[in-house]
Amino acid sequence: MTEKLSVRDRRRVATLAQGLYHGHVTAESFVEELADLDDPRVAELIRLIECEPELTGVSSVGREEYREYRTQLLDLIGQLSSLA
Repeated sequence: MTEKLSVRDRRRVATLAQGLYHGHVTAESFVEELADLDDPRVAELIRLIECEPELTGVSSVGREEYREYRTQLLDLIGQLSSLA
C-alpha cells in the first residue's frame, strides 16, 4: 500500500522538482534523493525523467512529441509542488 507523503517529504519533493525544472538539480540527483519514497506521483516523475526523449540524434523525437513530454513533466511537477 502506498504511504501518504509527510509534510517534510512533500516539501522535499517540491523543492527538488522545482530545482530539476530550473536546472539547479540534475536528474540523477533527483532520482537518488527520492527513490525511497513510495508515492505513485514520484514514481511517475522518476519514470519520465529516466525516459526523457532526445531532440537531436538518431533516436530523436519531433518537437511536438518533446513538447508533449515537457507538458506532462511540468504538470506532474506542478502537482507535486502543490502538495507542499
